[in-house]
Amino acid sequence: MPSGCSVSGKGEIAMNEVTSCVTGALPVGEAAPAASSLADRDTAVPIAASVRTLDLVEALLKQPGQVDQLLAGGGATLELVSRLLAITLVGFTVFGLALTTLMSIADAPLAWLPPVRWADGSALWPILAYDVSVIAACGLCLPSFYFYNVLAGVRIAMTDVVAHAAKCLARSALVLVGILPLWVALVFGELVFGAHVSDLRAGQACGLLLPFFAGLAGVLSLRRGFAVVAERQRQHDDGVVVRAQFLGRLMGAWAAVWTAVTPVMIYTLWTRLAGHPGAALLLGGR
Repeated sequence: MPSGCSVSGKGEIAMNEVTSCVTGALPVGEAAPAASSLADRDTAVPIAASVRTLDLVEALLKQPGQVDQLLAGGGATLELVSRLLAITLVGFTVFGLALTTLMSIADAPLAWLPPVRWADGSALWPILAYDVSVIAACGLCLPSFYFYNVLAGVRIAMTDVVAHAAKCLARSALVLVGILPLWVALVFGELVFGAHVSDLRAGQACGLLLPFFAGLAGVLSLRRGFAVVAERQRQHDDGVVVRAQFLGRLMGAWAAVWTAVTPVMIYTLWTRLAGHPGAALLLGGR
């Protein structure tokens, strides 16, 4: 054993001296693991063992790399995916409640949207439209995620793709809740100081677009997660050729498609539920 290494009563190397003892303690012919791999193994275990919703929220906010390493190591489970989707639904529901409440108070309806009032229950439709459409649009893209990874040379299971997509939505929902108070303060200030109707409508339009600004964080999280999977495969299999830049371009193309499809789904579902003629006009009068 190298000098400076101490052994406890159970024959285990002291944890505070692992760094100085790794090189000399390994068997002959075995390469020393990278420091990052050791850290990844240690940080991923607590999340996989507990998988509580609050733990996921804290990890996604403070150390999103832990979740990436967990999923890259095959930690995708049904329970983990369900908790990520629960975070998504809670975040977008909170956004919907704030949006509809301020739109109802402002009483400055947008001409191309149904009126939003809590008195007649019409305020529930945008909340439902956002919750369903965001998840449905991402679900439609799951086959694309899988084929993009195959084209880029990344070997990944469909269950892992689902987990990464759920993590993307959860990350977007948390960022959305984080920036939501800024928009609420802006619109509330317009109401207090008696802003013009056109200004109130502009503020409401900005609120409708907030999920798509927050979605940029989710797209970056998705790209980073697939990059971690690709890097792990490159380290463990020298014969794997991963085209990381090509995968990044494909993720950018998907983000553009999702940004175009999701508003259409939200608008169509919202107007259909509210019985507004906007959906019929959008679908060509059918």
